Amino acid sequence: LLERCDRESKWCMSQERVKAHAEELRDSAEVSDVTIVLNHWRRPAENLLLQLQAAISGVAREVWVCLFGSPYEKEYESAVADIRLRHPELSGKIKVVRSDVDFGVYGRFFLASAAKTRFVYIVDDDVAFPVSIVSQYLERMASMPGVWGHAGHARSAEAENAKWIVRPRKPALVDYANAAWFLQTSWIAGAFLREPPSSRLTGEDIHLSYIVRRVLGLETRVVGWRRDRHPYSKYTLGMTDVTTLTPSMFSLRSFIVRALAARGPVMRQPPALDALAFVETADQAEAIASTLEGCAEQKCRAALCDIQSQHLLRAGTFRMTLVFSGLQQLEERLRIEAAAFAVCTRLSTPSCAYIPHELCGAICEDMQFAEVSSFNLQVGHRLGAPSPTTASSLAALAADALEASAGLFSSLKLAHLLVPNEDSHMRRMVLQAADYHSVANRPRHRFSVTEVALDVCIPSEGRMPEPERV
Repeated sequence: LLERCDRESKWCMSQERVKAHAEELRDSAEVSDVTIVLNHWRRPAENLLLQLQAAISGVAREVWVCLFGSPYEKEYESAVADIRLRHPELSGKIKVVRSDVDFGVYGRFFLASAAKTRFVYIVDDDVAFPVSIVSQYLERMASMPGVWGHAGHARSAEAENAKWIVRPRKPALVDYANAAWFLQTSWIAGAFLREPPSSRLTGEDIHLSYIVRRVLGLETRVVGWRRDRHPYSKYTLGMTDVTTLTPSMFSLRSFIVRALAARGPVMRQPPALDALAFVETADQAEAIASTLEGCAEQKCRAALCDIQSQHLLRAGTFRMTLVFSGLQQLEERLRIEAAAFAVCTRLSTPSCAYIPHELCGAICEDMQFAEVSSFNLQVGHRLGAPSPTTASSLAALAADALEASAGLFSSLKLAHLLVPNEDSHMRRMVLQAADYHSVANRPRHRFSVTEVALDVCIPSEGRMPEPERV
């Protein structure tokens, strides 16, 4: 943009400030440029001192210290002053960002998006990283682009299979990393901030990996650090009894995962699903439940009955649920969810409902985690606008539906998609997303798409026409 401006207008680079900005952009393209972002709130100031000493001794260009609404701001500033006195030749790397406002767990990501370096390393106040950490992650990023960390979670529908993976010897894929994240700066504005978080209290780690995986197709990996012999790499950080890992937070995180699961790959290993039906009205949803009941009692013939019987004969299972736009009014939406729950639990073999378990110790045993039994695409909810009134706003809504549907399909192990034979904007976006999924995936990862009359159940002695393949 600035190059074209310079070529086409003599005024563009006439101001020194604009010239300096252009130079910054050129510098930010350097592969080795990294900004470390440290966030401190309540843990001991000694932690900041030790982290800063390690951070400025490495190859990072700058180290930003975030003090957002901290009651210990003076103690942290003293730690920064101490480091500047000890290492005057490196003190220019340190930048302190203060605010009376506590921006919460997302604040450091918002700030990091303004970094002028190609990469950022965002670190919690309880992570003792070595001096060579930036160099190590640059090597990892060069061979396998994606979000990198040292510890992360792998959720599972079976509680016993949920894992917390810490510093493995070899890179391990996880659903999301915890406590520290190394990533490309542009991914924060291009992906992380693409849609607002479900909650600003927690879940920033979940949101980052989910949205980078959905928008950019990049995974999150964790790996242990190689030891270096630098004297500032050997340190231990202090802890406090103040933690955000409470039963309330763990429960809230499960509901965040359920909401995100309807829009993209928040879990890398979700349970298999034999059939998914897109519906737009409660009548359509209830008709599907009624048809499945008729299939079980052999009272009607329908394309859905054929699909069900084929799966039961071949594998002995038939798991099915519903997906809907979320544009419906509350009463209509509750009816759809009720019908979907019946389809997923009572009319599936076995139930398709699952809990996205996160490893959290003994407190998980009696936790009422969110259960996934249907998928609400939440179309338009993140746009924060009323019903569309112009062609462009309608297009934005359609684009959101397309992206959410494509994200959902990429996250499912799905065999069949059923769509109503009545045309609509949302139906077109769902079908377009299914087409993109087919193009982007190998045959064994594709699903069939069947157009059916969702409100018709023909008596078993009648003749059921062949369903139309889309």
